[in-house]
Amino acid sequence: MNHDLELVLLYMHLYMLLGFDLYLGLDLKTQNLKLANEGKNQHI
Repeated sequence: MNHDLELVLLYMHLYMLLGFDLYLGLDLKTQNLKLANEGKNQHI
C-alpha cells in the first residue's frame, strides 16, 4: 500500500516537472516570436 502511494507521488512529480518544462518552452518560443516581430517592425 505504502509503496503504491510512493509510486503515484513520483509519477505526479515527474508529470508536473514535464508539464512545467513544456510550459516554459512554449513561453520562451512565444517570447522569441514577439521579439522577432518587433525587430521586423523596427526595420521597416
